[in-house]
Amino acid sequence: MRVQRLHPGEEQLQRLVDGELASAEAREVGSHVAACERCRLEVESIEQAGADFARFQQLYFGPPPRPWFDIREHLAEAPDRSRPAASFGFRLWRWAPAAIALALIWGVVQQLRNAPSVRADELLRKAVAAAEQRPRKPKRLKIRTRSRSMAELKPLFDAAHYSWDDPLSAKSYQDWRNRLAGKRDEVTTTADSCYRIRTSTDSGELAEVALKLRISDLEPVEGNLQFRNQEWVHITELVGAAPAAAEPPPPARNAEPPSRLPVPETATPAPPTPGEELRVLAALHQVGADLGEPIDVERTGGQIVVTGWGIGAERQRQIQGALGSLPRVVLHFAESDLPSAQPADQRPAETAANPADSRLQARLQQQLGGGPAFNQFSDRLLSLSETAMARAHALRRLALRFQPEAVAAMQPEERQLLANLRREHAEVLQRCATEMKGTLEPALAALGAPPPVPSQTTGGVSWQTATEDLFQAAREFDRLLGMLLGGAAGSVPGGELPAQLQLRLTRLAEKAAAYQETAEAGR
Repeated sequence: MRVQRLHPGEEQLQRLVDGELASAEAREVGSHVAACERCRLEVESIEQAGADFARFQQLYFGPPPRPWFDIREHLAEAPDRSRPAASFGFRLWRWAPAAIALALIWGVVQQLRNAPSVRADELLRKAVAAAEQRPRKPKRLKIRTRSRSMAELKPLFDAAHYSWDDPLSAKSYQDWRNRLAGKRDEVTTTADSCYRIRTSTDSGELAEVALKLRISDLEPVEGNLQFRNQEWVHITELVGAAPAAAEPPPPARNAEPPSRLPVPETATPAPPTPGEELRVLAALHQVGADLGEPIDVERTGGQIVVTGWGIGAERQRQIQGALGSLPRVVLHFAESDLPSAQPADQRPAETAANPADSRLQARLQQQLGGGPAFNQFSDRLLSLSETAMARAHALRRLALRFQPEAVAAMQPEERQLLANLRREHAEVLQRCATEMKGTLEPALAALGAPPPVPSQTTGGVSWQTATEDLFQAAREFDRLLGMLLGGAAGSVPGGELPAQLQLRLTRLAEKAAAYQETAEAGR
């Protein structure tokens, strides 16, 4: 059974930053930090505190006037007895400046370590006060999630004690933050003239929340919430239509008549068609940017706006190259990062496995021949399930965006492009489901699961409806597989887990095969 490693302590992380760890320990701690968001943030905080102190030292003390002397040479010298010995008080006075300097440096270091929290408190207090001075008006919010619907999000917000009624506000952020027993704050300034406050914690349902405040008026413009169950939520405010222009004042009496020259009309660009949006999605698919990356495509006005969050420079260049030849496409990369979907075997250590699930893992490990074989078995299955979920998400995006009326308005070549995308995603998903079925079924049978029973597949529905059914089947199987192999929490008792997992696996394989058959036939 895989054992979750504990997080390194603050002293160990400080020694890692200072290069004081032995090579073997440094490699182990460095590998953990690379895979752990919590520890990576702690290392960044330590490095930032060191950099701030170095800047303070350079600003207030400047460089040393000369190299430090070797005090041992002076201690070895015999005292000059021709002069009376300095009194104890005089010797103490000579060391007083050094003592004062050390005390000052210690105070500055402590202040710098606490500076992000102090600054976050001040910014939030000012932002709440500014919001109270502004006239109240309803907000139209755009909310993106990893996998949940709006109805499924509200219980998460309630459990985390975060306001569902006003999620994009400094007051909601402040109320949540003030309830935390322990927290780590980070305050930065972004390139788009905003403050960004990020608070992470080890307690509660929310692992991290980030809020962007416009510097000019401290108005919240963007929020990111990462829940401990790997769900994430990204919130932005939708800017409404521009207010109507005021009517011109009536002409003054005895004024000259207005000019009779014709006024050129400003043509309103036609909105992008579903086919144009489909070409954007197809171009993103060519570089694999439609399989789980935090990228959003939206038709707005006369443009197709493509927005990516937290994407590296090299990846940005690839996406720009893929979309560069398409008309009416506006590409925007936001600095704020959305937590990416992590593999199921990288769930945080705080998620404790059910004891019954642990016993199932122990039985499975013994059946497979030991820990290494179990790890290889689980890694393969979890990787296959992750790939299947990425394809299910991509298919669901197509189904939600291109309903029957939108497909009917497409040109024949556009409908063929849509069919090709569906067929490719369906083929990969069906292949993953078949391999998972062949790999997992013998293990489930050994754990007491009954033989698979074929179910009656439903026909005659639209491919959009079939896509949603396939997505739900893949998500339910992925959840149960995470309970068995990855230690994820769940409501299914351990004794019922093998049978439930067998049932979900059978349904997924059947739905994937039926869906792939209809996609091949172009239905």
